[in-house]
Amino acid sequence: YESGLSTAGAYASVPTRAQTFGPGVALPGAALQRIGSTYATAVSSSSSTLADTGLTATLTPSSAANAVQVSVSMGQIQKHTGNTGLRAKLLRDTTVLSFPAETNLTNALTAQQSGSGPSVSYLDLPKSAGALVYKMQFASQANIAAVVVQLGNTTSSMTLEEVQG
Repeated sequence: YESGLSTAGAYASVPTRAQTFGPGVALPGAALQRIGSTYATAVSSSSSTLADTGLTATLTPSSAANAVQVSVSMGQIQKHTGNTGLRAKLLRDTTVLSFPAETNLTNALTAQQSGSGPSVSYLDLPKSAGALVYKMQFASQANIAAVVVQLGNTTSSMTLEEVQG
């Protein structure tokens, strides 16, 4: 079903496509296409308002019935002075998909701290065959000190994989 399936088992329309399995036909769960993206420029913010990390990737599914597996690995992160940490979000266009756990850089010390960036693995069901833009955003938890992603120009990466529905 390309459309009309709003609730599992409740069909609002007849199937829009019937296709038998055979040579050249992907089985459910098969990877159809894979897109990779990297970004390796340090970005800093001392605001609690989310901002783009620079890491983004676009995929156009071949069918609205297909899922998209999103995998993200952020480069090194750092907090400057102050009791703050890094908050991160994964978005598809303007829809928030995942809010990974806030980093453990928050402490009562005013010392500078560095660490590994967050990783995200998310299976998205966008119900769209149009171009989908995925991106990561970040912010300073406490709005009192700067946090940095891709510290020292370390590489953040994102992989999008269309999965046959």
